[in-house]
Amino acid sequence: MSSEPAGQPATRATRATRGWTVESIAGLPTTDPKPEIALTEDGRVEGTTGVNRITGTYEAHDETVRVEGVGMTRRAGSPEAMDQERRFLQALEGWNAFHVRDGRLELGAPGTGLVCSMPPPPEA
Repeated sequence: MSSEPAGQPATRATRATRGWTVESIAGLPTTDPKPEIALTEDGRVEGTTGVNRITGTYEAHDETVRVEGVGMTRRAGSPEAMDQERRFLQALEGWNAFHVRDGRLELGAPGTGLVCSMPPPPEA
């Protein structure tokens, strides 16, 4: 993640090509379809809640990040998928500590945050 200010125009060179798969939200494992999130070098957030596509911006300072201005599509899913979407969006709110280690992204407090993994690269 970059500590550069958000709001710079996106270019192909700065766009993330792979995101993180959300494995758990607030200590509960996610179910399929799993949410995904990508934080680009140019301060953009992109991904999916598992039901809806999301886009927004983020700021990173030291070891904290704040996601803001999130917009999303408005498709409906099963009650379980919509509950998972609600919990995912709630976990992204406000300033959150983040740590990247051993191929995992931990975003937020252990009891309320997200634990994400980087999927393997696609086979050529």
